[in-house]
Amino acid sequence: MNVFRSRRKKALNVVITPLRPSEVASLRRLFLHALETDFHYFPYEYRHLIARQNRHRHLLTAYLRKERVIYLAKQSQQLVGYVIAGMLPDGRGYIYWLYVDPTARGDKIGVKLVEQAKETLRKLGATEIDLVTYNFDKYYKKLGFEYSGTQEIHGVTLHEMTYNYHDHAPEQKTSDASRPKDGKRKGARQKRAS
Repeated sequence: MNVFRSRRKKALNVVITPLRPSEVASLRRLFLHALETDFHYFPYEYRHLIARQNRHRHLLTAYLRKERVIYLAKQSQQLVGYVIAGMLPDGRGYIYWLYVDPTARGDKIGVKLVEQAKETLRKLGATEIDLVTYNFDKYYKKLGFEYSGTQEIHGVTLHEMTYNYHDHAPEQKTSDASRPKDGKRKGARQKRAS
Protein backbone atom coordinates (compact mmCIF):
# COMPACT_ATOMS: atom_id res chain seq x y z
CA MET A 1 0.00 0.00 0.00
CA ASN A 2 2.83 2.44 0.77
CA VAL A 3 4.47 1.62 -2.55
CA PHE A 4 1.27 2.58 -4.36
CA ARG A 5 0.98 5.84 -2.44
CA SER A 6 4.58 6.88 -3.05
CA ARG A 7 4.30 5.97 -6.73
CA ARG A 8 1.03 7.88 -7.03
CA LYS A 9 2.47 10.88 -5.23
CA LYS A 10 5.45 10.84 -7.57
CA ALA A 11 3.17 10.81 -10.62
CA LEU A 12 1.26 13.83 -9.35
CA ASN A 13 4.46 15.87 -9.15
CA VAL A 14 5.12 15.66 -12.89
CA VAL A 15 5.10 19.00 -14.67
CA ILE A 16 5.27 19.37 -18.47
CA THR A 17 6.74 22.69 -19.59
CA PRO A 18 8.11 24.16 -22.81
CA LEU A 19 11.90 24.28 -22.99
CA ARG A 20 13.47 27.47 -21.64
CA PRO A 21 16.95 28.62 -22.71
CA SER A 22 18.29 28.03 -19.19
CA GLU A 23 17.31 24.34 -19.48
CA VAL A 24 19.12 23.54 -22.73
CA ALA A 25 22.23 22.17 -20.96
CA SER A 26 20.06 19.82 -18.83
CA LEU A 27 18.19 18.68 -21.94
CA ARG A 28 21.49 18.00 -23.71
CA ARG A 29 22.76 15.86 -20.80
CA LEU A 30 19.56 13.79 -20.73
CA PHE A 31 19.60 13.54 -24.53
CA LEU A 32 23.14 12.10 -24.49
CA HIS A 33 22.18 9.70 -21.69
CA ALA A 34 19.20 8.50 -23.76
CA LEU A 35 21.38 7.97 -26.84
CA GLU A 36 23.74 5.71 -24.90
CA THR A 37 21.07 3.75 -23.04
CA ASP A 38 17.75 3.52 -24.89
CA PHE A 39 19.02 4.04 -28.43
CA HIS A 40 21.91 1.56 -28.17
CA TYR A 41 20.50 -0.50 -31.07
CA PHE A 42 21.90 2.13 -33.45
CA PRO A 43 25.57 1.75 -34.37
CA TYR A 44 28.01 3.88 -32.39
CA GLU A 45 28.87 5.99 -35.47
CA TYR A 46 25.23 6.98 -35.95
CA ARG A 47 24.71 7.78 -32.25
CA HIS A 48 27.86 9.92 -32.39
CA LEU A 49 26.53 11.76 -35.46
CA ILE A 50 23.18 12.39 -33.70
CA ALA A 51 25.02 13.69 -30.62
CA ARG A 52 26.98 16.13 -32.81
CA GLN A 53 23.81 17.25 -34.62
CA ASN A 54 22.15 17.99 -31.27
CA ARG A 55 24.84 20.03 -29.55
CA HIS A 56 23.93 22.78 -27.11
CA ARG A 57 23.80 25.47 -29.80
CA HIS A 58 21.65 23.29 -32.09
CA LEU A 59 19.13 22.66 -29.31
CA LEU A 60 19.08 26.37 -28.53
CA THR A 61 18.52 27.17 -32.21
CA ALA A 62 15.68 24.62 -32.30
CA TYR A 63 14.15 26.35 -29.29
CA LEU A 64 14.13 29.64 -31.23
CA ARG A 65 12.41 28.19 -34.30
CA LYS A 66 8.62 28.53 -34.13
CA GLU A 67 8.10 25.29 -36.05
CA ARG A 68 9.98 23.30 -33.39
CA VAL A 69 8.20 21.89 -30.35
CA ILE A 70 10.23 20.92 -27.28
CA TYR A 71 8.62 19.98 -23.98
CA LEU A 72 10.29 18.80 -20.82
CA ALA A 73 8.91 16.59 -18.06
CA LYS A 74 10.07 17.47 -14.57
CA GLN A 75 9.55 15.57 -11.36
CA SER A 76 10.43 17.42 -8.17
CA GLN A 77 12.27 20.01 -10.29
CA GLN A 78 14.42 17.28 -11.91
CA LEU A 79 14.32 16.70 -15.68
CA VAL A 80 13.06 13.16 -16.33
CA GLY A 81 11.87 13.28 -19.93
CA TYR A 82 11.44 15.25 -23.14
CA VAL A 83 9.75 15.29 -26.51
CA ILE A 84 11.29 17.03 -29.52
CA ALA A 85 8.95 17.53 -32.46
CA GLY A 86 8.34 19.95 -35.29
CA MET A 87 6.50 20.90 -38.42
CA LEU A 88 7.64 19.62 -41.80
CA PRO A 89 7.39 21.91 -44.86
CA ASP A 90 4.44 19.88 -46.23
CA GLY A 91 2.27 20.63 -43.19
CA ARG A 92 2.79 17.36 -41.33
CA GLY A 93 4.11 17.21 -37.80
CA TYR A 94 6.98 14.92 -36.83
CA ILE A 95 8.03 13.58 -33.44
CA TYR A 96 11.80 13.25 -33.61
CA TRP A 97 12.56 12.15 -30.06
CA LEU A 98 10.62 10.97 -27.03
CA TYR A 99 12.43 9.84 -23.91
CA VAL A 100 11.52 9.22 -20.28
CA ASP A 101 14.16 8.21 -17.75
CA PRO A 102 13.64 4.57 -16.70
CA THR A 103 13.27 5.61 -13.03
CA ALA A 104 10.21 7.70 -13.98
CA ARG A 105 8.50 5.27 -16.34
CA GLY A 106 5.10 3.81 -15.60
CA ASP A 107 3.59 7.17 -14.59
CA LYS A 108 2.31 8.10 -18.07
CA ILE A 109 4.92 10.84 -18.46
CA GLY A 110 5.53 9.82 -22.07
CA VAL A 111 1.79 9.97 -22.74
CA LYS A 112 1.65 13.50 -21.31
CA LEU A 113 4.61 14.59 -23.44
CA VAL A 114 3.14 13.13 -26.64
CA GLU A 115 -0.30 14.61 -25.95
CA GLN A 116 1.24 18.05 -25.37
CA ALA A 117 3.24 17.77 -28.61
CA LYS A 118 0.13 16.61 -30.52
CA GLU A 119 -1.88 19.57 -29.24
CA THR A 120 0.84 22.11 -30.11
CA LEU A 121 1.45 20.62 -33.56
CA ARG A 122 -2.31 20.75 -34.23
CA LYS A 123 -2.30 24.45 -33.31
CA LEU A 124 0.61 24.97 -35.71
CA GLY A 125 -1.53 23.50 -38.49
CA ALA A 126 -0.45 19.85 -38.67
CA THR A 127 -2.96 17.51 -40.29
CA GLU A 128 -1.04 14.42 -39.20
CA ILE A 129 2.05 13.47 -37.22
CA ASP A 130 4.68 10.94 -38.23
CA LEU A 131 7.35 9.20 -36.19
CA VAL A 132 9.55 6.14 -36.32
CA THR A 133 10.04 3.63 -33.54
CA TYR A 134 12.23 0.61 -33.03
CA ASN A 135 9.91 -1.53 -30.97
CA PHE A 136 7.21 0.60 -29.33
CA ASP A 137 4.43 0.12 -31.90
CA LYS A 138 1.90 -0.98 -29.26
CA TYR A 139 2.67 2.07 -27.11
CA TYR A 140 2.09 4.51 -29.95
CA LYS A 141 -0.99 2.60 -31.13
CA LYS A 142 -2.56 3.30 -27.72
CA LEU A 143 -1.93 7.00 -28.40
CA GLY A 144 -3.81 6.89 -31.70
CA PHE A 145 -0.91 6.26 -34.10
CA GLU A 146 -1.24 3.67 -36.86
CA TYR A 147 1.48 1.59 -38.49
CA SER A 148 2.32 3.04 -41.91
CA GLY A 149 5.46 1.22 -43.09
CA THR A 150 9.13 0.66 -42.37
CA GLN A 151 12.37 2.43 -43.07
CA GLU A 152 15.97 1.55 -42.49
CA ILE A 153 18.37 3.91 -40.76
CA HIS A 154 22.01 2.85 -40.53
CA GLY A 155 21.10 -0.81 -40.85
CA VAL A 156 18.29 -0.67 -38.26
CA THR A 157 14.72 -1.33 -39.41
CA LEU A 158 12.30 1.13 -37.83
CA HIS A 159 8.51 1.16 -37.91
CA GLU A 160 6.79 4.25 -39.27
CA MET A 161 3.71 5.38 -37.36
CA THR A 162 1.20 8.10 -38.29
CA TYR A 163 -1.38 9.99 -36.25
CA ASN A 164 -4.12 11.56 -38.36
CA TYR A 165 -6.05 14.37 -36.69
CA HIS A 166 -9.08 13.79 -38.93
CA ASP A 167 -9.38 10.21 -37.65
CA HIS A 168 -9.48 11.52 -34.07
CA ALA A 169 -11.56 14.67 -34.48
CA PRO A 170 -14.45 14.99 -32.07
CA GLU A 171 -17.69 14.13 -33.81
CA GLN A 172 -20.23 16.87 -34.42
CA LYS A 173 -23.13 16.43 -32.07
CA THR A 174 -26.17 16.68 -34.25
CA SER A 175 -29.15 14.78 -33.08
CA ASP A 176 -31.56 13.67 -35.75
CA ALA A 177 -34.11 13.13 -32.99
CA SER A 178 -34.29 16.89 -32.43
CA ARG A 179 -35.22 17.53 -36.07
CA PRO A 180 -38.63 16.69 -37.48
CA LYS A 181 -38.87 14.93 -40.83
CA ASP A 182 -39.36 18.24 -42.63
CA GLY A 183 -35.79 19.23 -41.59
CA LYS A 184 -36.83 22.19 -39.41
CA ARG A 185 -35.74 22.41 -35.78
CA LYS A 186 -38.34 22.07 -33.08
CA GLY A 187 -39.27 25.39 -31.58
CA ALA A 188 -37.85 27.35 -34.51
CA ARG A 189 -39.92 30.32 -35.48
CA GLN A 190 -41.61 30.06 -38.81
CA LYS A 191 -41.36 33.12 -41.06
CA ARG A 192 -44.65 34.33 -42.41
CA ALA A 193 -44.94 34.58 -46.08
CA SER A 194 -45.86 38.16 -46.88
